[in-house]
Amino acid sequence: MKNKKRLELARMILDNPDLDIVCMTDSDVVADDCYLNWLSQINSFRIDEYNKEDEYGESYRVWFKSDIDDMIEWFEDMQEMSTEEATKKAEETKWEKVIVLNIGTP
Repeated sequence: MKNKKRLELARMILDNPDLDIVCMTDSDVVADDCYLNWLSQINSFRIDEYNKEDEYGESYRVWFKSDIDDMIEWFEDMQEMSTEEATKKAEETKWEKVIVLNIGTP
């Protein structure tokens, strides 16, 4: 099973040489600052699109297009937008297609 997953990841990278690779790391991996290194593993991977900047160029939140419903809800709740406004803003987001590695504890 592990070899199959490794081959799938290798194939994904080879089939998409122009895509950057980004890692999303669970907070369990780096729960404190007592050590310089942490043991972790790739739990899953996928091709997705993401945006990490708001309209002011601030990099405070990473959004994935696969979670666009959460983004719309956030705009509705935190920026007090209507559903229509929030949906339009999410759809107009500049997305970048990448390979996403989800990193967690072994």
